[in-house]
Amino acid sequence: MVTIKNGKMPLESAEEAEFVKLCKALPVKLRKLNGLGNRSWPDRMVLGPNGFVMFVEMKRKKIGKLSAGQEELFKDMGALGHHVFIFDDGHKAAAWVKAGLIAHGVTIF
Repeated sequence: MVTIKNGKMPLESAEEAEFVKLCKALPVKLRKLNGLGNRSWPDRMVLGPNGFVMFVEMKRKKIGKLSAGQEELFKDMGALGHHVFIFDDGHKAAAWVKAGLIAHGVTIF
C-alpha cells in the first residue's frame, strides 16, 4: 500500500502506479484508457489469457468520486456486460485481478 505522507492521502496516480507494478507479476497486459480525447473511460483495461478482460478505475481514498460522464459510461459498459471495478488501493485492485484470473481458469504461479 502507498503510505500516507504529511497526513495526506496518497494520490490516485500513486495507487495506480502501485497497481501497475503489482500486475507485472501476473500474466496480463495493461492498457491505459483515459488519455487525451478519452475522458470518462476507466483508467486501465486488463487483458489476460482465455479471453479475460477487466476494467479498473482508481480513485483517491476518501475524496475520489466518479464524474457524471464516468457514471454514465460505466453504466453503459455494464449493460454490455463489461463491468468496471473501482478501487482506492493498488494492492486491493491487483488482488482482485489475480482472483478474477483464477476464477477464469488461469493458473497463477
